[in-house]
Amino acid sequence: MTCGARTRKRAAARPVPHGVAGVLFAGVLLCAAAPAQDDDPGGAPPPPQADDALRPGVLPADATPAARAAWAVLCEGTLAPEPITAFDVSFHLRARGEEPHDVDTRIRFSSPGYLRSEVRETGRGHLRGDRGDWLLDGEREVRLLGREGAEDIRQIEETVAVARNFIALTDPRSVRIAGLDLPEAPPPELPAGLAEHGARLSWLSLLSPDLRLSLDRAPPAAAHGVPLYRALIGSHPRTGNIELAILQEGDGPRRIGRTTLLLELRGHFERDGFSIPREVLIYGADATARPAQFVSVPRVQLWVDDEGLDLRAPLTPADFRPTTPPAADGGR
Repeated sequence: MTCGARTRKRAAARPVPHGVAGVLFAGVLLCAAAPAQDDDPGGAPPPPQADDALRPGVLPADATPAARAAWAVLCEGTLAPEPITAFDVSFHLRARGEEPHDVDTRIRFSSPGYLRSEVRETGRGHLRGDRGDWLLDGEREVRLLGREGAEDIRQIEETVAVARNFIALTDPRSVRIAGLDLPEAPPPELPAGLAEHGARLSWLSLLSPDLRLSLDRAPPAAAHGVPLYRALIGSHPRTGNIELAILQEGDGPRRIGRTTLLLELRGHFERDGFSIPREVLIYGADATARPAQFVSVPRVQLWVDDEGLDLRAPLTPADFRPTTPPAADGGR
């Protein structure tokens, strides 16, 4: 069933914050697009890098043969032969909390950084193209300039950063990996309802500066001189599909923090050479629990509209222009 066929409560007048939508979008697409490596998973590790710099497409020198083999299996099940340059994705988002709401969102993106996002229930969204940044509000188009447009521009920047991360993760030449290892056991921080599921999966721990969760702040720089993010990935041992993932800021000991996310991915299907989860459940941290743990009920659920999904969208600069004539915004 596509998200358009679901019975649901209509959204309130305001759109879902694009910062939230961006994180969810990252979770769906990041976990569906693990990059391949040119290294032979059964061979010797590459020589140490003299300048200790992270280099795209190169596994860490200390990655074990077992970790390399697990990475190769995961990549084989999720990677398309060609990286993505433009996409058109629609999804239904259900958020719980103080202000529960359901919204249908569409995001179109084209490299290097053109964006059109829209919440269907309200007609509100954002636009970035060769005529600048715009707020879309129904039939109104408002040019974003100065201090009054700062928050909307920040939301555009965050969504663009997420989209660029996704595209980078489909291109093995552009991804930097600082750490790769196999955990000895499934993560103990999984909530009780997912512990049994987690025990059946194969787990891999990945450190990279290219898994940025948010623009709000970055974790401290690590020894490599760049902020790192950890992805603890649980994949099906036969298909390689990612079914659980924990995303965390920083390269220190694993712990549940304010920004840590647990993603449950269900119902994978193939589209444009990628394995895409049809449904994603997002669990946040329980701020009142000691020790910290994930909430037992997902705070957000997301359904990908498989009929409205195109990871090879034929988008052009004209798709990212407002209808307002150029003369109305300074001739740009």
